[in-house]
This record gives sequence, C-alpha cells and structure tokens, in this order.
Amino acid sequence: AAVPRAGWGVGDPGLIHFRLLEGGIGLLVVVAAFGSAAYVNQRLVTTRRLQTLVDELTDGTIELERFAYIAAHDLREPLRTVICFSQLLKKRHAEKLDGDARQSIDLVVEAAARMNDLIGGLLTYSETKDRPVAFEVVDTAAACAAAIEHLQPGIEETGARITLGPLPAVRGDRRQLTLLFQHLIGNAIKFHRPSHPPEITVSAEETPEGRLFAIADNGIGIGDTHQDIFQMFRRLHPANRYPGSGAGLAIAKRVALQHGGRIWYEDNPGGGTIFRVIFPATP
Repeated sequence: AAVPRAGWGVGDPGLIHFRLLEGGIGLLVVVAAFGSAAYVNQRLVTTRRLQTLVDELTDGTIELERFAYIAAHDLREPLRTVICFSQLLKKRHAEKLDGDARQSIDLVVEAAARMNDLIGGLLTYSETKDRPVAFEVVDTAAACAAAIEHLQPGIEETGARITLGPLPAVRGDRRQLTLLFQHLIGNAIKFHRPSHPPEITVSAEETPEGRLFAIADNGIGIGDTHQDIFQMFRRLHPANRYPGSGAGLAIAKRVALQHGGRIWYEDNPGGGTIFRVIFPATP
C-alpha cells in the first residue's frame, strides 16, 4: 500500500491515499527528529547541571576538610596549655587544695586530654585523605612490625601475644599501611577480655580478588549492632571504659579505600573478632 501502482491517475483515490500516507510518514519523521534533538539537548543540560553540582559539592567538601584540619591543628596548642597549667597548679599548690579541688583539676586534665585525642584522630584522618598515596612495593611484614613497635606500651601492659603468619608484599603507601595495622592491632589489644591476655593473629592469603589479610583476636567482640563501626568517632562502649578517639576504624577504612581495597569484620568462632582487609593485585 505504501508503493504507488501503475495506472493511478492524478485524482485516483489510491494515489491520494498514498500521498497522504507519504506526507504523514514524513511529518512523523520530522517530529521524531525534533523530539530526539530536544531530548538529547535536555539530557545535555541535565548532565551539565549535575556536573556543576558535583563540582560545587566536591569543592565544598575539600574546603570543609581544610577548615577542620586547620581548626583542629590550632586547637591543640591551647589544649596543651590547659593540661600543663592544670597539672602545674595541682603540683605547686597541693597543700592548699582540698580533695574536691584536686578532683576538679583531675577532671579538667582528663577532659582536655580526651579532646586532644579526638583532635589527633581528626588530624590523622584528614592527613590520610589529603596525603598523596605514593605507591611502591611494601613489605607488609615490616609494616606490621613497625605498627607493633608503636604499640609496645599497650602490649607490655596487657601481656598481649601477637602471632604473624607469612605476609605478602603489596603495592601501596608504606606509612598508610603501617597506620592500618597499628589501628587494627591496637583495637584488638584495647578491647580484650579482662581475664584473658590478648591473643592476636595476623595472616594473609591469595584469593582471586586479591591479597586478603586477617587480624583475628580473642577479645570482647563487637556483637550484633546496626551501627556502622567504621564511621568517624563511632563508639560502641563508654570512653571511660575504653580510652581512645573512636577514629581508628574510620582511618583503617580510609586507608583500604585509598588502596582500592575494602575492609569488613566477622565474629571469631573462638570468641572475639576478625577484621579482614583485601587489596587488589594491581591498585
């Protein structure tokens, strides 16, 4: 029906019908073309707007992180002054102070030290993001040993026993990887059961996804919680029971993400927790 037939005259109804059909199809093609162009143009405008919003949000986030870093850095000095002079006041005038006064000074020092820990955690978290990742071949056994050396006071105090299995080399930032081991092993030392010295095992294995590290302990465990324990300053226990800034796991997660990996935890069948971190073969 869409092809003109031989023998049709100028006024033939069949030819008229064909011309109308031909014109309608042409009109539909034109409308479709304009509609497609309008749709594409709208998509481009929407994409540009989204990109502008993303750029503005990124700039705002960077500016906020810079502000937080500068503010935290500048706050540490007056905090040190508060701690120093409070302790000096207690030492020089101990005979003039009654029990309540000495207790009040202790509370001031404790609160200032707590705030100093929080600021320290915030600064470390910010530095982990802002510092460029200098990828190199890192001996993770050496990085883990350096982390353990930083944790010696807590190891001696708790009698912790740390066992290191064979640990492979990975491509990454040596300082950040040391920081990751330091926070995960430090958490295992901190959250130990009072009647059991911490027993911590650090191991690794090759998987199709990459190099998988496991830090297992026999501590109090995390239990059933709906909270994201990797959030900044997220605490599951009161600060007076377990000291610290609450930034350790957030820093560990950021290091894992900086290296293209991921981190999660599982209950240890023998009691305690297993933190697992996987790094891709090629970052």
